[in-house]
Amino acid sequence: MSAFEDLGLCPELIVAADVAGFTLPTPIQSEAIPLCLTGGDVLASAETGSGKTFAFGAPVLQLTRETMMVERERERGGTWTRGTTTTSEAVETLGTRARLSANARSATCATDYASGRTQSRSMTSWGGVRGRYGIDPRREGETVGKVMFEAEVTDDGLARFGFSSRFGALDGLGADAHSYGYGGTGKKSHNKSFEDYGEKFKKGDVVGCLLDIEGGVVSFTKNGKSLGDAFRLSEQSAKSDGLFPAVCLKNAECVVRFVEEDFKHAPPEGYVGFGSLNSRDAVDGDDPASAEARSKSGVRIPRALILEPARELAEQTHEFFVNFASEFRDPAIVPGLFIGGVKEGPQHALLREGVDIVTGTPIRVLELVQNGKLDLSAIRYFVLDEADRLLDTGNQATILKLFERMPKLAASATERLQVMLFSATLHSPEIRELAGFLTVNATWVDLKGKDAVPETVHHALVLVDPTTQDVDALEPKVLTDRAHSLASTLDGDDALSESIKRLKPHILRGIIDAHEMDQCMIFCRTNFDCDNLEKFLNESGGGKRFRGADVGGVEGKYSCCVLGGARNMDERRRNLQAFKNGDVRFLICTDVAARGIDIKNLPYVINMTLPDKSEDYIHRIGRVGRADTMGLAISIVAAKNERVWYCTKKGYKPWFDPKPDDVKLMSEGGHTIWYNEPKLLKDIEKRLGSTVAPLGPNYALPDSFGVQDKDAYGKARDEKPNEETNEHLLAYAPHVRALAALETKVQSSFWELKRKFAACESME
Repeated sequence: MSAFEDLGLCPELIVAADVAGFTLPTPIQSEAIPLCLTGGDVLASAETGSGKTFAFGAPVLQLTRETMMVERERERGGTWTRGTTTTSEAVETLGTRARLSANARSATCATDYASGRTQSRSMTSWGGVRGRYGIDPRREGETVGKVMFEAEVTDDGLARFGFSSRFGALDGLGADAHSYGYGGTGKKSHNKSFEDYGEKFKKGDVVGCLLDIEGGVVSFTKNGKSLGDAFRLSEQSAKSDGLFPAVCLKNAECVVRFVEEDFKHAPPEGYVGFGSLNSRDAVDGDDPASAEARSKSGVRIPRALILEPARELAEQTHEFFVNFASEFRDPAIVPGLFIGGVKEGPQHALLREGVDIVTGTPIRVLELVQNGKLDLSAIRYFVLDEADRLLDTGNQATILKLFERMPKLAASATERLQVMLFSATLHSPEIRELAGFLTVNATWVDLKGKDAVPETVHHALVLVDPTTQDVDALEPKVLTDRAHSLASTLDGDDALSESIKRLKPHILRGIIDAHEMDQCMIFCRTNFDCDNLEKFLNESGGGKRFRGADVGGVEGKYSCCVLGGARNMDERRRNLQAFKNGDVRFLICTDVAARGIDIKNLPYVINMTLPDKSEDYIHRIGRVGRADTMGLAISIVAAKNERVWYCTKKGYKPWFDPKPDDVKLMSEGGHTIWYNEPKLLKDIEKRLGSTVAPLGPNYALPDSFGVQDKDAYGKARDEKPNEETNEHLLAYAPHVRALAALETKVQSSFWELKRKFAACESME
């Protein structure tokens, strides 16, 4: 019996794990996989490099396969057909079942489904909700073609009413190509175009929203008076699988009515309320069977969505799904990767062909959803990987917008949306708040703890004191970040700050030389710092820049490339692969770009500047010390304050061409701050629970490390298994003994049968 079988994994995944060389589950896998397979929401925190991807990836693959199998059985059993479930139901009108949706609703929108009263009390943002039932504009034959609903404004505030496909933004009715709106300011809106229409409306007014599928027209009434045609349906809308009533509010309230008997004004001739639709004419936006029907009609809809904070990490996770999904047959599972910085055409083509598991970065995924390319209405499994970094990079609003478009309610607990958050740390207030919103009664798997750090990493520092070191004689000259470039002369703190910038690259080179480093990740604070360090190392190596793996072998003593957010995706992919392949010695990174990147047996990490959060330090040094190998993390720490860039103005990059106002401190209206590394070091030491030892003369390792051979880093540590490993082995000991006993029994049976056959042959 495989150790992974004991976790409840299917045979295909057990085979894939064996092919990948997995022998025993890691602690996070042992704890999280069974919980994920039960269908509940899970929050999991464990050390970097502990196998988190398999911990959520394996259950997502298995659950997605099971979902596809259930849908196939339903189809074969003929339990329902597109648009209806039974013959008797097909002729029943919706009546009071026509109401606002429980799934397609903004977080700021509250609804009483019985009365149709809905409100959004946010003063700063819009909130929206769609009707549960819509109508398919593609239908032909004897079907209802003219429908309407009423919306009565019951409070002051801003309101907009109309129609939307399932791809329309809930909080932006008429602001995209998938919806049509009429607002209280007397404007009609579609695809970000706002034009005068009809009259203004206010509290007490009743707006009728009319949809003529036959004529392809959207129109409105105010208090029973026709306002004329507002829109012609676009070709995209006419081909959509459903148009739904839609309401969008900002600090406002309204009552929505779908049943004609409740209308304040009689419908125009030929129109009926949505409540008069029968099930064969209605599209149920909240019913999972609706997604299954679209799948059966030839559209393969994703069942799982995994969000990653960086493109490289998304690629890495996607590669896992591709490799492990290869063992599944009939039905096969199709993973898809959707990230920015690459051509969109192939991604659109992949979505047209159909995917089952979507892995991507938040902004790119949202763009695809808003453009009507990616349908989230059938998502059953939602994973946030590196959840803390997703929030650190400003993705919370995007995550919530995506979550709004996923089905929240289901016919049974086994069909509910399952949310899983995985990260190296999950202890910040922001993460707890997000988890509280996204998850329901989630189980917490905390194998790391807030203050845990890898045991296999040695932490060291080099203190840079510009008052005791001469920088003028150092060669080659260092390009700095230009924070002091406008000053004709420097003195005081600014002079010390400039010296720090010029000293650190030379100290880095001394460390590289002293330890004869062949492979190391170097972390810089900004993309611009990465670029400058790359130029310095290239100049130190003779001015030769890395030109690609086709040159062959490691190019030079200081060969390097950059993994930074400012580089295009193809270059980042090539650079990462070159570093993994050993074509360059040094990978220069920012925190975001390197998050989650897995480099096997990486021996060294160097921090050119300490990060401003101790959590980011843990993530950085987590690149080494993986899989019980030893790692060395060296930080180059300034003893004095350094003036650095801190620009919060989106899209503005003052370091390229600084102006006098730019180099001022933020407190003075500029874009710089004083960076206090000694204080940051204390925060990190508090997090580590120990002081960070300085390197000795000529950057020698401290005796306290007990390392005689500098080649020890990147290799397995030479010591007895730790307590956690011992417990892990003890847990599987009974299974090993059972396998041994079974093997003995099989071998004995074989020899007994062989003896009997030999006796029979001798008698003949």
